[in-house]
Amino acid sequence: MTAELFIAFVIFALALLLTPGPANLALLVHGSHHGFVRTLPFLTGVSAGKLILHIGVGLGIATVLETVPLIFDGLRVVSVAYILWLGWQWIIQPPRTDGTADATPLGWMHGVPIHLLNPKAWVMSLTAYAEFVPPLATLPEAILWVAGTYLVLQVFSNGLWALGGARLLRRLGPRHLHNAQIILSLVMIVVTLYVVVIV
Repeated sequence: MTAELFIAFVIFALALLLTPGPANLALLVHGSHHGFVRTLPFLTGVSAGKLILHIGVGLGIATVLETVPLIFDGLRVVSVAYILWLGWQWIIQPPRTDGTADATPLGWMHGVPIHLLNPKAWVMSLTAYAEFVPPLATLPEAILWVAGTYLVLQVFSNGLWALGGARLLRRLGPRHLHNAQIILSLVMIVVTLYVVVIV
């Protein structure tokens, strides 16, 4: 692995991981509802789901999806339904009157499907394997390289989004926070629909 290839991969990955997408917006909204610490189980689930995806793509699951496109289409439908459900849950949640975090944060298992069901995440993984793995790398080296690098960068970028949501929780009053959460939930839904339509 050359330094140039590593730097190019990190720039590519960070450019995609730091931009708003379904997972980042879900972490922002969740952090705004529950604070940073109570968002950590959800965040680790999101990161674990992405790790599972990268390992699966490295092992050839993408080939199955290419040969049976109906499976990929099914992932898209389930993805949209899941993100719409999450967004709706956050929209209908009543506003807090005391400015404290909501009582029931999502757990690890709620975070895992976010990337597994996100077509953009699949494209990111496929691109990483196609463009940034050294030509002579063995399969275990390629998986370690892509999945390991993404995992570190994923936790970092997801943590920033969750922390941003937690800052909203502390800085905005209950009425303004609730309005911001509704807007962010709607943005998450629109971004998800957009990603699914363009991929």
